[in-house]
Amino acid sequence: MSGSAPAGRENRHAPSWAGMGSWVVFLGAVGIVLWSLAKPHAASEGPLVETRLMMDTLVSLKVWPRPAWPGGAAAGAIQAGFQAMERVERMASYHRPDSDLSALNRSPGPFSPGPEFRRLLERADAAARMTGGFFDPTFSVLQRAWGFYDQKGRIPGPDELRACLARVGWTRLVTLDGTRVALASGTVLDLGGIAGGFAIEEAIAALRRAGADTFFIDDGGDLWMEGRKPDGAPWRVAVRDPRGEGPLALVESAMPIAISTSGDYERFVMAGDRRINHIFDPRSGEPATAFRSVTVVASSPLLADIWSTALFAMPPEEARQAADREHLPALFLPASGPTWLSAAGPAWFLQVRP
Repeated sequence: MSGSAPAGRENRHAPSWAGMGSWVVFLGAVGIVLWSLAKPHAASEGPLVETRLMMDTLVSLKVWPRPAWPGGAAAGAIQAGFQAMERVERMASYHRPDSDLSALNRSPGPFSPGPEFRRLLERADAAARMTGGFFDPTFSVLQRAWGFYDQKGRIPGPDELRACLARVGWTRLVTLDGTRVALASGTVLDLGGIAGGFAIEEAIAALRRAGADTFFIDDGGDLWMEGRKPDGAPWRVAVRDPRGEGPLALVESAMPIAISTSGDYERFVMAGDRRINHIFDPRSGEPATAFRSVTVVASSPLLADIWSTALFAMPPEEARQAADREHLPALFLPASGPTWLSAAGPAWFLQVRP
């Protein structure tokens, strides 16, 4: 697995802010709020939209019916997409006691995952290796220590942090004899940092099998756009600026792309007057504080999901080097100072606010 931008992109004139009426508002961690939580409905120009609460967030699927489709085919495609994502939730949910992940975390010894769960674990392992451990599915002990799971923020002491860090690290998930896996003592997996991208990829496959060729997926801010809308308009997304009103940047594409944002402004807890976000520096065990948000454009939802998380966890210079090495278009909003782009960023992020 390696990071990459969608191919074939060139710099071109950016649209003006005056045309924002036709842009989808992208809110980063909470996704798109233009669609109501309701049963499927057709928009005025023909697409069918449905939004559901799942995977601890709002998930929206939007499908444009094909001209030759029989009645109900678009709704059937949406149903197939949601069913694929529900399978991932049943498999990878940290909070569901009946999930495969919970069974692995409870297992006192070697565990035999099913084929799909094994594939997800392999992706998580590859992601940790690819990012040098800045994406790490074993961070749950840190999230618990800082009060994320009970939403009661607290600041652990140095001894507690050291004890937590001794139980963190992607090498603590071990594959045995090619079929079974085992967790080192005290280690717990939380696949929330990769399950969203994995679920989108499963939904894409299901939508394609159902015959859909133009659709939009938003899984809590992890986005996928595919196909060509009937009016010929490109896909347009506005990236949220957490500092105030208006977008931070615009993304426009006529080709399939994934976009993912990691930020400190939606998923956090408070400990006194300290805001504690949900992404951690693997070396210190402290919440990552270098950035307010990191947005990545990639050729797959999984890559966008992984890299937005990993880059957010890195110190700025390491994040810049990693994004450039992987040829990732990335938009960085530091905790202080002006917005900046990776080397591949200017071809994708337009009208960037400083």
